[in-house]
Amino acid sequence: MTSPVLIELARQEDIRLLPDIEQAASLLFSGTAHEAEVQAGTLPVFVLEACRANGLLWVARLKEIDQAVGFAAVLDHGETAHLHEMSVDAACTRKGIGSRLLRHVLHALAQRGYHAVTLSTYRDVPWNARFYARFGFRLSPPEAWSDALMAIRQKEEREGLDTCARVLMEIPLSGFSEEG
Repeated sequence: MTSPVLIELARQEDIRLLPDIEQAASLLFSGTAHEAEVQAGTLPVFVLEACRANGLLWVARLKEIDQAVGFAAVLDHGETAHLHEMSVDAACTRKGIGSRLLRHVLHALAQRGYHAVTLSTYRDVPWNARFYARFGFRLSPPEAWSDALMAIRQKEEREGLDTCARVLMEIPLSGFSEEG
């Protein structure tokens, strides 16, 4: 049985732990075509701090040890939110933590009035695009990209990510339920 997990907004003291969680999550990419680019770095602390200041940084915390083992960092794009990073420590995967975290975040964003959530992920890694599709995320074709999504894709190109292997996805939040 897994330890009970609490999903909540990140605390200030969580910020210092999140790069380690992201780095530990990147170990899942060992042996994939994207290993080097994923393991090359983590979100800058100032991005995590900005997400937290905007109330858009959540952590998955193991209750028994009161420690964050996963997080979701979201960027505000007006009526749309962008799931910039979601990571769960590789030692805690396959326990439903990522699913609970994502459902909670989508529900919270729907409650705040966001119309949709977008994300960018790898199409060919089983726990990426297919994972998000299970929750209702659908591929967003280039002709439907907002200026914000185009800017995200351009930033990925500048950072050297393999954008041919990445997809942009979107989920409408109207009627989204945390249980759904």
